[in-house]
Amino acid sequence: MPDKPDSACLESLVRADYERCHPGETFEDLKRRARFAADDKGLLREWMTLAQQRAAKRDAVEKA
Repeated sequence: MPDKPDSACLESLVRADYERCHPGETFEDLKRRARFAADDKGLLREWMTLAQQRAAKRDAVEKA
């Protein structure tokens, strides 16, 4: 069973998509704001959920 991916690995799976969807912002900007703003915390949680789904899919393909 593969190890649980760390947050840096997970972030790498969604960083480019986030930055493409939010021109002029970086994923680091979102992470910084999420510490203080509930809306951004929720948005970060959604992106990290997507990252976990992508990691699981990648791991399933690698297993096959």
